[in-house]
Amino acid sequence: MNYIEEKLEKTHTVCIVEDEWIVSMELQEHLRNMGFDIAGPFDEGVKALNSFSQLRPDLVLMDIKIKGEIDGIETTEKINKKYKVPVVYVTANTDETTLKRALNTGPFGVINKPYDIAELKKTIDTVLKKSGYAEEMGDCFYFLQKAALRFQFAMIVYNSFGEIVLLNRKACKITEWNEFDVIGINVDKIYTTYEDKNCVERRVNFQYKSNVNSINRKAYLKTKNGVVKKIFESTINISDGCTNSVYSIIVFDEKIIQNSEIQYFNELLKM
Repeated sequence: MNYIEEKLEKTHTVCIVEDEWIVSMELQEHLRNMGFDIAGPFDEGVKALNSFSQLRPDLVLMDIKIKGEIDGIETTEKINKKYKVPVVYVTANTDETTLKRALNTGPFGVINKPYDIAELKKTIDTVLKKSGYAEEMGDCFYFLQKAALRFQFAMIVYNSFGEIVLLNRKACKITEWNEFDVIGINVDKIYTTYEDKNCVERRVNFQYKSNVNSINRKAYLKTKNGVVKKIFESTINISDGCTNSVYSIIVFDEKIIQNSEIQYFNELLKM
């Protein structure tokens, strides 16, 4: 059993920050039925933060619009800065301005109200997997998570075992795979391209922090639904000098990616 599997086996504590008591009660009931322990609930961000160091939850379900001095987004920013506990927004506030502000905090997921119980369970399970990878990768994971939101091209990040640890919405859109279905599975199951005879060749070890290969290599990708798309791809390989762990990032799009974007991204990885 590897580290991620061991992490998923243990009982996890979920912190609820929600100021509508009916929603809060429902969440508590559903989570307990799923086998989770509950921290809180809290109806204000400040109350949650004041208790955070004692509670040390594994995951936070955060409403965006809550009463008190700070809203859910500001609360998440403070959690990220001090604790780095994964936050999932559970919200009815889906207007573009609010959503953009929320996404800038690098949440591990967003669930819209009214939510589906099966979707809630699947999201939490996926987030706990991502959290395990985040612990292994350290600050690099959080950088890549923000980069995945910022850059316009598709991104898939996987480790030296080929396990997908992160992908962005653009990657989901092009490959037609849902994030909840692919975290932790082998990258070759969702990203195998024509003219790519040996997918394993992408997972070679590199000694330096990062290396860019074959910018804008043309290939053909078969999506989940069997549609063949022409894409342009590049692979960036990064290594952790402390643990010798190796991670690779596939960046791709259906149009040519500007070399300057890839080079800029690569320079950020070297910082």
